[in-house]
Amino acid sequence: MIKIAILCFHWLSSKGGPTTFVYNLVKTLRKRSNYTVFVITPDPCPKEGAINLKGKKLLLLLETFKALLKIKPNVIHVQNHAYMLLASIIYKLLFPSTRVISTAHTQPIKQYYLTDAQTRYKNMNIIKAKIFNWAWNRCNAVTSVSRDLAINLEKIQGLYFKRGVTIIPPGVRVPNIKPSEIEEFKTAYKLSKVFPIICTIGVFEWDWKVVGIKILIESFNKVSKSYPKARLIIVGDGKYRQYLENIVNKLGLQKEVIFTGLVDNPFIPLQIADIYCHISLNEGLPIAVLEAMAMGKPIIASNCGGIPEAITHKETGLLVEPDVLEITKAIQFLLSNKEFREKLGRNAGQIAQKKYSWDRIADEFIKLYTE
Repeated sequence: MIKIAILCFHWLSSKGGPTTFVYNLVKTLRKRSNYTVFVITPDPCPKEGAINLKGKKLLLLLETFKALLKIKPNVIHVQNHAYMLLASIIYKLLFPSTRVISTAHTQPIKQYYLTDAQTRYKNMNIIKAKIFNWAWNRCNAVTSVSRDLAINLEKIQGLYFKRGVTIIPPGVRVPNIKPSEIEEFKTAYKLSKVFPIICTIGVFEWDWKVVGIKILIESFNKVSKSYPKARLIIVGDGKYRQYLENIVNKLGLQKEVIFTGLVDNPFIPLQIADIYCHISLNEGLPIAVLEAMAMGKPIIASNCGGIPEAITHKETGLLVEPDVLEITKAIQFLLSNKEFREKLGRNAGQIAQKKYSWDRIADEFIKLYTE
């Protein structure tokens, strides 16, 4: 029996790509009879058998190390967190047969788009980068969710792994959706007799994502002039929600733009959407895009980060720059070309099924765990 410890800063009380990634990886691995999987996290949600840690920075390092000593894992898989990674490498120095894998999920911060973010988010300083490099190069493997992210970690943050970064994207798992759930959602938001429905999903915590949604709202404002029954569903929440709502109010789109907040099953709004749009200024590889692909939806997405590694322009979606006019034209083009719209959705669904199943992704990690 192989014991795997998965270390993550965010667990089930959080929403977002890394949380979805870890949850589905854990769920898939736990179905394999020869693996015992532990989740170690400071997230205050102790569900799904997670070991809950307390403290920050050095205290978190100590708590992580103590948890590892207690369970004695064969494999430690760290999700992009410096102090938890450092604890794992210290453990590996004491127990050299332990394999340590580190996965990077998010792009390094290189530019700020909203003024109040300047004081809160900063690039990694030189000392921290050197410590991170020291730890990375004592891992057995380092993975990244996209090739673009791996390049930027080295180019912008100065992080590198001498043996080369392995690219393993997220997977996607589509749950069963009851017809009654669809009807309840439509009724709740008065969506029964509207067209088109455009959907976007995100976490409103990062300014480079929020500015992308702002641009999408401005594009939708132009589209709605030709399609008065159009609706834009914005799924997600975070500290910048009021900022986005103020933009909607200023444009007089309170009826046309719907903020759902966080939802338990994002596949429900995806199911009823005619087009999925993912506009952002900075991405690793957003799971929401893969979820839309898996649902067979025509997609309009930013030509940034790892998105072009999943979306092929005019084959599985349309790649655009974060420009109001360009996005407006892309939406209008898809709406006026039903056959092409449906073709993009079919192609996207086939690629998602072939390339992004969680069983396939888990197999890739198992190779790193056991080789």
